[in-house]
Amino acid sequence: MSTELTSKDLAREFTELSKRIDRAKPQQEDIDKWNEYLKQTPDLWRVTGDLSDRALRRMIKQCAGDSRDVEMSMTHGVETIKHKLGYRQANQLVQLLIEHVVVCWLHLSRAQLIYVDGRSHSITYDEADYLERFLSASQRRFLRACDTLVRVQRQGLKMQVNIAQQQVVDNRGTT
Repeated sequence: MSTELTSKDLAREFTELSKRIDRAKPQQEDIDKWNEYLKQTPDLWRVTGDLSDRALRRMIKQCAGDSRDVEMSMTHGVETIKHKLGYRQANQLVQLLIEHVVVCWLHLSRAQLIYVDGRSHSITYDEADYLERFLSASQRRFLRACDTLVRVQRQGLKMQVNIAQQQVVDNRGTT
């Protein structure tokens, strides 16, 4: 019980600290504390700084509109796909590729809806051409993402990717 309370207190403190450093002129003490949190918990950046996740959530929100049940279903679907692709057991590089596949899949699905909606009424040749190119580009992007994921998984690459410091350690051939 005390661990749960501590987690809630920590989450509350982190949220309040986030608001304080988002000000026009944050206190240096708050900035230092934020940086210390990030150093102590390396994956904490995903809470506020994961742009891929933000893009995914924004795409879901745009597709769902005001329909909360559609938004919740789509979110569950995305998490299910990530799970079935082995997200939790994967190394960081494969996790990034799985996230990319999911974003591309959602983008393709949205492109297909736009295509179907656009073709359901009379449109100009230029509009039809645009829809075809948009859908084809979305399909290529999705297929490239899937191909890359499969190739990396088949090769069994064991790589450590440190994005913040742009460091890549390639351990090919090791088991």
